[in-house]
Amino acid sequence: MKKILGTVLWIAATIAVIGIYLFLTGFLLILGNIVLSIAGHSEIDLVTNSQPLNIIWWGGTLALIVASAVLYVRWSRKCPVCKHWNAVFLANTDCLKEDNISVLVKCEHRDAQGHPSGSHDQYVPGKRKTYRNTYECRFCGNTTTRIYTKDSATL
Repeated sequence: MKKILGTVLWIAATIAVIGIYLFLTGFLLILGNIVLSIAGHSEIDLVTNSQPLNIIWWGGTLALIVASAVLYVRWSRKCPVCKHWNAVFLANTDCLKEDNISVLVKCEHRDAQGHPSGSHDQYVPGKRKTYRNTYECRFCGNTTTRIYTKDSATL
């Protein structure tokens, strides 16, 4: 739950930074247009050429999104002990156990032309595998483990 909240806050902060960027670039372009009009003793023309403005806005927005994605990946690999970003890496994966289970699968019905005409749910044989991932910090050597399960059909 804490990780989901952190992700949502990161996305909200990225949107806020993009909004501030768009506002400031628009404000600075209008201010520059006013200064050029005063310096040139001409009429104030607030209608600017939209192509350079669009390039600046979309290019900057794309750069901010890419930078935010890179920083988010580095932040998500932060060591809980020494707090270094991009420090934790996957050291080992172990399969702890494997169980036989029934997996619910949605089966589609198709007509003679191959178009879907309906569906039904059916339980089929499957496997539930329980894994343990071991993560290690590059700087302080702290190790953490996470256990997860994965269900798959064996058909």
